[in-house]
Amino acid sequence: MVLDIQNTILGYFHEKWAIPIDDRNTALKLNFIAEEIADSFGVIELIIWLEERYKVKFSTEQLQSERFRTIEGLSHIVAELAG
Repeated sequence: MVLDIQNTILGYFHEKWAIPIDDRNTALKLNFIAEEIADSFGVIELIIWLEERYKVKFSTEQLQSERFRTIEGLSHIVAELAG
C-alpha cells in the first residue's frame, strides 16, 4: 500500500511542481518544505488533495511532524491513516 501511495504522491509532485522523479530515492527523501518546492498555499492544496483522495484526516501533530516534510514520510502517514 505504501508503494502505491508513494507513486501517486510522486506523480502529483511531478505534475504540480515538476520535480524530477528519475531518482526515486532522492525524490522520496526530498524535504519539499525546506527546499521551498511547495509554498504554504501549495501545502494546503496537497493536504486537501490527500484527504479527499485517501479519505483521511490529518491531525495537527501529523502536519507538524518531520515525516510530513518528505514524500516518503508523508506516504507512511497516509498509509497509517488509511489503515
